[in-house]
Amino acid sequence: MYGGDREMRIQQEMMLGIGGFRALEALGQQPAVFHMNEGHSAFLALERIRRLMAAHGLAFGVARTAAAGGLVFTTHTPVAAGHDYFGPELMDRYLGAYPGYLGLGRRNPDDDREDFCMTVLALRLADRSNAVSRLHGDVSREAWQELWPGVPEAEIPIGHVTNGVHFQSWISREMNDLYDANLDRAHNERPTSSVLTGYSLWRH
Repeated sequence: MYGGDREMRIQQEMMLGIGGFRALEALGQQPAVFHMNEGHSAFLALERIRRLMAAHGLAFGVARTAAAGGLVFTTHTPVAAGHDYFGPELMDRYLGAYPGYLGLGRRNPDDDREDFCMTVLALRLADRSNAVSRLHGDVSREAWQELWPGVPEAEIPIGHVTNGVHFQSWISREMNDLYDANLDRAHNERPTSSVLTGYSLWRH
């Protein structure tokens, strides 16, 4: 997306993240933990930090640490186009009220010409991050390794929680019959990720 599409996108994500945080607050809800499902809601993390600073007179670093303890992030896509980026001009226009925070969404925090990435922001601020299958965890650690310079790929703090399904109730009767006719019966007993269902079944 470019031009006006990017502008609409950043507005949507501000509404989801910042607006969502404020909506819960207006309803009297004070969650101990926020789950950011994909990077689209990651502006929530900036709002949480800002509110902690204002409410308790905390320095940015202290508020960031306190906020992180209640933030969990799940990344779903290994495809680069699935991660939202916004140019510096858009970020200055819409997030100017969050001075000093914007480096958190850049691979190089010191490069103010670099596009801002919502996934980078979520990975940097969440206390826990996970992918949605073991294989996706491997792919995600490789893709985002540069955010943790010097850390071996296997130790990058992106875990995985298999996004599993009960296979027989997830597919239609016709598809189940097709699998039964063409695969060994053990396919019903293997844990199945909804992200990799077709791949994992036919690979065996």
